[in-house]
This record gives sequence, C-alpha cells and structure tokens, in this order.
Amino acid sequence: MIDVTDEGAISIVLPVEYEIQLNQSTDGPEDGFYDEGESCYMKMTYEEDQGWSVYECELSTYNWLSSEGFDTYEGSQTVYASMGTSNSTEEDEGESTLISDEELEEFIYDYNETAVEAINTADFSVISPFMTEDGPIKSMQEEYYQSLANRGITQTHIDTQLQEVEEISNDEWIVTTNEIFEIHYEDGDSKEKEFITKSTVKLVDDELRVHELNSTDEVI
Repeated sequence: MIDVTDEGAISIVLPVEYEIQLNQSTDGPEDGFYDEGESCYMKMTYEEDQGWSVYECELSTYNWLSSEGFDTYEGSQTVYASMGTSNSTEEDEGESTLISDEELEEFIYDYNETAVEAINTADFSVISPFMTEDGPIKSMQEEYYQSLANRGITQTHIDTQLQEVEEISNDEWIVTTNEIFEIHYEDGDSKEKEFITKSTVKLVDDELRVHELNSTDEVI
C-alpha cells in the first residue's frame, strides 16, 4: 500500500518476514542455536529532508514464504550478544526483560489456538504446558473445558490482537487482548463472539506461561 499526503510525504506498507537464528544457551555461541520466523507489516515513510525511515513493524501471524513475487535478502550472518542476561545484578535490577509486546501478543495468540485444540479434542494436556503449575488458571480452565465437552461445544479461534500490556515486574505482565471465537453448539448452531480478556503472564524458566485469567468480558 502506498499513500501520499497533501504535504508530499510518502508512506508505504510492506509485508516482511524475517528468518532469525537465536541462541539462549549460556555455553557459548556455538551451542543452542534455533531458528525462528517473524512476520510483520513494515510501515515506512519518506520525507525529502530525512529520506526513508521505518516507524513501525506491526506483528502479523501470516506467513508469506509460500507467496510469489517476494525478494529474499541474506542477512549479515553476524552473531550479536544479548544486552542482558537472566542473572540479575544490583546494576541491572529494575530493568525490563527483553520480552516485547509482540512476543506477548504472539504467545497469547498461540495460547488461544492451542486452547481451542484442547477444547475440541477434549485433551487438556495440550494446553497445560502453556500455564504455570502453581497458578489459579490451570484448575479453573480444566473444569471449564470439561464442562464444554459435556455440552458438546467446540470452538474456532478467529483472531487475537493485543490491546495493552501492564508490566508488573521483570517477569510478570497483565496482558489485555481482543479475542474473537466462533462457538459451535451441539445442535449445529454457531455464533461468533468477541471478548476483551485480561491475563496475567509470567516468565518461568525463560518460557512465557499464563498464570491467571483476570477477566474476560464479551463485547456486545
């Protein structure tokens, strides 16, 4: 998409996909590498006095690798060290972790995708790893999923979008998301429903986990 303002500024939106090689190992750069893909809509502007600049890369769940008409560019192939470690010191105490809003949104999106799988297959074990062991959400959701199975209700996850992130600590956040599901009832009827959900998410052993469902309100 290309847009030109009355002042002559040009803005474009490009679908971009990054193939990133990451390493969370403390044993050195030669150990622990894994690949991860990230897709976004890159928004760029051009101004005569400043040239081109990127002002946003909005997270997308779409994968463009199979699409035609895209150019592929090789990166620097350089390994960069993290700006921080998981072992906090007095100097870095109080600093935020490297968990971004985009990562939190992607985690909740994947959580909802897996939750629907658990509901539809009546198999709670597939969603259990997304939850903390000591949090209130595990027992609550297990009972809720069982009640849906008893009533013959299944779901389709339509979309999840981040609304707000409140940082509680370096490893805990309250994440507000807008979520859309299609509910399928035992009598064959289906209804699309939209919710605003607040969830407490924690970082446990370098993995994001849902700890508590704070609230979920249907959008009328």
